[in-house]
Amino acid sequence: MICNPVNDEQSDLIPPNDKNEHTEESIEKEITFYYLFECKNISRIIIHILVHITLLSLLEPLFYFLYVVGMEKDLFFNQIKILINQIIDNLDSDTINSILSNPLVYYTIINTYGNDSYIDNYFLELKNDYDESIDDNDKAKEKLERKAYYFSAISLICTICYFGFHQCIYNEKYLFWKIIMEHIILVLFIGFYEYWFFNNIVLHYSPWTNEEITYYIVTCTWNKAINKIPVLKSFIHNESSCELK
Repeated sequence: MICNPVNDEQSDLIPPNDKNEHTEESIEKEITFYYLFECKNISRIIIHILVHITLLSLLEPLFYFLYVVGMEKDLFFNQIKILINQIIDNLDSDTINSILSNPLVYYTIINTYGNDSYIDNYFLELKNDYDESIDDNDKAKEKLERKAYYFSAISLICTICYFGFHQCIYNEKYLFWKIIMEHIILVLFIGFYEYWFFNNIVLHYSPWTNEEITYYIVTCTWNKAINKIPVLKSFIHNESSCELK
């Protein structure tokens, strides 16, 4: 590792004919190649890396947990609403109404299943499972947030310690403010770009279509139902397979 260029005493030992040529070569090397391997410059690069990682590790969790999560959740549920409307629109409501409104069919179901013909308990179980899943999901989110911010804290501590080590050796004036201002501006523009990219690109493309979701739900539900109710096979000529892996 080259930490010091050629000094004046060494330059006096160079023959007169070769002094200019050697000096020009040494200056060129110092500027182009050896400059990168100066101890001070390597230390500065490490500080830049640490500061950049620290700021990014703080920006990314804030942007994701405070903005992206909510937007993705709204986007997903909007597609679910569209999917439900499509399923309802495709139902043969007239036939279903005519069958269920028949008093004979209605009383047969009531007399056969009694209280089990009502689905209140089923919806109550769904609601309980829903509440439990929300609690578990919130706890998982908090755990991941803490993990992300722990990394930011550790990165900040490492940055401060290394910066102190650098200043003890080189004592550069205003270095802290120069690096901080450079990276704050850089990270802010990165944040603006991520905000633009998410709102103008990500939100305008969905990796799945409503028809794709409908197809998977219907075919996979049907195939699983056949395993429990084999008589359902008599209502279909060609078997359909579930393509979900």
